[in-house]
Amino acid sequence: MTTSSIDALIDAAQAFADAGDLEQVERTLCDGVRRHPDSTDLKAHLGYFYYRQKRYRRALYWLNQRRALEPPDKGVDALIKEIEPLIPKNEAVANKHQASRKAEWMQRRILRLSLPVIAWLEGVARDSRNGFSLHSFLKTISHRNERTFHACIAYHKSREIAFACENLPIKPGARLLDAGTGYNAMPLWWTQRGADAVTLDGSPYGFERLRQERDASANEGCFSCCLGDVTRLPFDNDSFDGVSALCMIEHIPYQGDAVAMREIFRVLKPGGLAAVTVEANRETFEEWLEMPFEIGYQIQEDRAERFEELFCRNYAPEAVRERLAHGAPWEIVSEVFYDDGAIAWRSWFNDPRGGILRAAMRPLQPLISLLCYRERGAKYALSPSSIACLLLKKPL
Repeated sequence: MTTSSIDALIDAAQAFADAGDLEQVERTLCDGVRRHPDSTDLKAHLGYFYYRQKRYRRALYWLNQRRALEPPDKGVDALIKEIEPLIPKNEAVANKHQASRKAEWMQRRILRLSLPVIAWLEGVARDSRNGFSLHSFLKTISHRNERTFHACIAYHKSREIAFACENLPIKPGARLLDAGTGYNAMPLWWTQRGADAVTLDGSPYGFERLRQERDASANEGCFSCCLGDVTRLPFDNDSFDGVSALCMIEHIPYQGDAVAMREIFRVLKPGGLAAVTVEANRETFEEWLEMPFEIGYQIQEDRAERFEELFCRNYAPEAVRERLAHGAPWEIVSEVFYDDGAIAWRSWFNDPRGGILRAAMRPLQPLISLLCYRERGAKYALSPSSIACLLLKKPL
């Protein structure tokens, strides 16, 4: 270990920080720590970098690594004391999930009771598009396993699933990709209509349950699970007739969202469609969220260095096109924004405090979403509950 090389790494990281390139700051410091594992300065700088980003678990990990080395540093000790209370505790959320499991039988029954109302509302509003109806989809998932059930009835998720299924070419022989699937059962609905579905995720945590659901369903098309990164899709050019990416692009930090959109463009066949949804708001902003539970794509990580954190970017209307549609020669078919309006139902359902009333009303999320989560224009005063739905076409 040489002091000059460590100083050079720190100077390079500072230069990237001055230029606003935080991705290179992180890469430089992480690479430095790997090359110089005994450097107190690099570990302190890396810990402070994560602290400034509010990635408190990572900050605490590296500051504790620094504290384990000599000589002691009072500044590091003080920062550790400041960070420790900021990390969410897992116990309360674990208790909430346990209570949710106990109420699950009631939630499934409530969902089934709401299905005739959803069917009536869909009939009044419009004819089914592309052969999709929300009530028939929800009927098929009302008996599925707990994870799949809750993933599909979330307030915004039912809107996103409807958007994708109404617009993608779901037909016998079509090859479709769902990026960032998790526990979403939507690709199984595709196979029941003869399409060949490929699910892609950064961790196989949901694959076993999805395969169990596949085996219990009548599938006419093929269904496969693929472990991979949407910024480096493991598929050939012009491989798919349609791609969906539902509220996952915004969780790719730095410039990864634009890279992912270029990759989706690459794997689409000419004339293929991409259904993309992201979090929307009045202004674009980014944040790292400390989560009091395991994040899906991190479940397979080494327990000693697993960090329950989530990057989230909210897009202003103009940023939806600038960041997502302008990185490749897309043809924009439609751009739609959804928002609650006067009552922030989505925020209410997402409140981590739980409670009996929320548990009882959770199965009514698709119904309330159908009634209240309305289409808005780009000039509407969007809120933290908003999502943007972008339908893109790869030119022939």
